[in-house]
Amino acid sequence: MWDLAAERPRGSDRDRGHLGEITAASSAVVDGRLVVVTAGGDLTVRRWDAATGRQAGAPLGGPPLAGVDALAVTVLNGRPIALVGDSGGPVRMWDLTADRYLGELPVDLASPSVAATVLDGRPVAVTGHEDATVRRWDVATGRQLGAPLLGHSSAVRVTAAAVVDGRPVAVTSSDMDVDQSWDREVRLWDLTTGRQIGEFPAAGDSAVCAVAVAELDGRPVVATGDGSGTVRLWDPAAGQRSGLPLAGHPARVGALATTSLGGRPVVASGSVDGTVLLWDVATHEQVGPALRFPGPVTALAALPEDRLVVCFA
Repeated sequence: MWDLAAERPRGSDRDRGHLGEITAASSAVVDGRLVVVTAGGDLTVRRWDAATGRQAGAPLGGPPLAGVDALAVTVLNGRPIALVGDSGGPVRMWDLTADRYLGELPVDLASPSVAATVLDGRPVAVTGHEDATVRRWDVATGRQLGAPLLGHSSAVRVTAAAVVDGRPVAVTSSDMDVDQSWDREVRLWDLTTGRQIGEFPAAGDSAVCAVAVAELDGRPVVATGDGSGTVRLWDPAAGQRSGLPLAGHPARVGALATTSLGGRPVVASGSVDGTVLLWDVATHEQVGPALRFPGPVTALAALPEDRLVVCFA
């Protein structure tokens, strides 16, 4: 973990746990304690005590995972639920309080991306699939909500969701396929209606590898990070980029997270160059120096009190 205000590590980094690259991270409150949840290339999902940095219990049990590329946490009936996107299968669910496997969302498709939000007071999962669709799910019942959201031409491997000014939205992208092709547009969806409400072009020579949604003065701001190392902010209302590209990384930006620093909304970007940069959403300026790590940054997750979880290889 990194204390953004003090610009220094916070807690222990000795209890490594995962035997491979950490591919996704999120957070949850379990029995009153803040916990970081991580998914890794070793096909395990693990929990960590945010106060001590130590692993909390054994990896989550359940059916073997084919590949873990995505992770989100929601709350159902007051209990934290982990949603894990299996790149070789469906989205699987765990009750983090009871350490119990709950089953899977009934979709016969690989699910390389997943995000969580709230719709009409109910927890909803938003999933991206290899058939280029985006789907909405009622976590309580496991039912799909409405028809699949169509528009992408490649597999949807990047998904983020948020509630902005009471409006649940999701932003999706394809990243790069094995044949080095990608969907040229990043899409913003109104999750209540299922309609696309924004579309932003990827760089002509680089796929968008990470997305996030921030809030500025009650309005959504979409952040994208691409293979060229560039971060861009987009104004959905205007349908265009907000300000100039944020160029600070010399290599691929594979992780984004939105948080706050001193009450200001910021976007954190993590790169394979082993750095994390912070960007002020309002001014588009870099905040503070680069945070440097010994390996490529693979996942980010925001915590309360200006803290950031940084996972690196």
